[in-house]
Amino acid sequence: MNSSITLAQLSTKSKFKRKLQPYAYDSYEEEFRQKYGLQQQQSLPPSDNSIPSHDWSLDDDLDALERNHKDREALVAQMDYETISSSALKSILSCMAHIRDTLKTDPRDQSKVIYPLDMVLIVVLLARLSGKNTAKAIASYYKEHYLELQCLLPDVPSPRYMLSATTINTLMRMFSEEEIQALLTTYFSAPPAESSEMIQCNDQRDRPEGLKDTLGFDGQEMRGSFVRGEQSRKKKGAHGVTVYNCTTKAALGCTSVSKKNQESKAFLSMLPNLSIHGSVIMSDALNSSADVSTAIIEHGADFLLPIKQNAGNKELVNHVEAIYNREQAKPNKDWLTKNYVEKGHGRVESWTIELLPSSKLDPRINNQHQHVASIVRYTKKCDFILNGTEIRSTTSTRYYISSLEFSNASVDQILYSVLDYWGVEAHHGVLDNPNVFNQDAIQGCNPRFLSNTLGINKIVLNILRSVRAYMAMKKANKTPDSFASIQAMLSSRSVAFLLVLLVRYIRDEESQSNS
Repeated sequence: MNSSITLAQLSTKSKFKRKLQPYAYDSYEEEFRQKYGLQQQQSLPPSDNSIPSHDWSLDDDLDALERNHKDREALVAQMDYETISSSALKSILSCMAHIRDTLKTDPRDQSKVIYPLDMVLIVVLLARLSGKNTAKAIASYYKEHYLELQCLLPDVPSPRYMLSATTINTLMRMFSEEEIQALLTTYFSAPPAESSEMIQCNDQRDRPEGLKDTLGFDGQEMRGSFVRGEQSRKKKGAHGVTVYNCTTKAALGCTSVSKKNQESKAFLSMLPNLSIHGSVIMSDALNSSADVSTAIIEHGADFLLPIKQNAGNKELVNHVEAIYNREQAKPNKDWLTKNYVEKGHGRVESWTIELLPSSKLDPRINNQHQHVASIVRYTKKCDFILNGTEIRSTTSTRYYISSLEFSNASVDQILYSVLDYWGVEAHHGVLDNPNVFNQDAIQGCNPRFLSNTLGINKIVLNILRSVRAYMAMKKANKTPDSFASIQAMLSSRSVAFLLVLLVRYIRDEESQSNS
């Protein structure tokens, strides 16, 4: 075998052999192993599956693998195997062990299993990091990178059994929703980038120290899904509900429901498996119910909920609006206030928070919420500028109730919580972007397939956002590249490079508590 042959040429040669002589492909695999002295990892570490707490120790691996990528005439699989550190290999195996321990639902006869669920899930994650979202594209990714996968992952089957799109779709219906959500919540919800690093690369606003993280939950319709047996495509097969850390820009948990108005129930069902203690929880006005505010307090968090003429808050919001109108007329106002101004392209946006104590509320008013400590009026003004001249202006006002105490510290917290909360909408926008995940184009009616697709997309997006910030800091860019650009870059990188990025993100509960 010519050692200067490229991996792309090697893969083409391999697939050609498989078409003519499928069983001879095994001897080719053995020839490859004998030439480079590679031993396949047949089993996972028996006891020590811990992942080292994050200290950027894998950055050296990424730098070395990047140098391999630039040598286009090298045999990438062999070079990466020799380049990657023992620490990175241990982390890869530990990652596989955690996934295997979590994916316990496998109805197949284990003596006949060719594709282990943990191995397939890793392939799906790597492919989607590279922008390969469909089953057909994932199967092509597996074939193209088979030799690299064989070198670095345990239990990759013989090349006579190539992963097909049909097999991928079948296995995507085999994972249970609870298991995928457990993977997301336990291992893939804590980004390694600190808030200061996110601010440095313009992925987060500069903010006062000591503020709590803001968490939001919201629903998102899968527009391409449908209900089996229903003639109308207006009835969707799944609505994803996500609990999102709007401060660190990471999905903490998600589930799917059959109807849009079930978002608050979905949030309440996820709460026992989430760590929200010490954070501020927000939602849209439709979900600002007493059940939600009470559950938030019981789990050690604070609520900041908008109130409108729905969700049983009609009398309350009318009363709060009247309070602010009376307060506005006073020469010496009792409220605490905070302003924030941000200049954009062709516009200037300003936010104003006005905070009053809950003692202003009349106890005779129908208020279903307990533990309300303050009420909030939030005003946003947007001035549109053309050639230095204001051409028009818009103003919107909302009212909130909160368990945060009436204090100057709470004014800062509320302002930045409101600013952060809109990150959940941006999160949905990336998932729907046809150039990134194109989630709206996913057609299906199987509830398990749809919910697992949602969960895997959340995991991949969490990793992509971390990679995006990491690459911006490495290149000293003030603004991160787009998600589509990051995926395009990753699509040209080796499996080893992507695996290191993946295990660089994953953190178990012990390492999270130590960080």
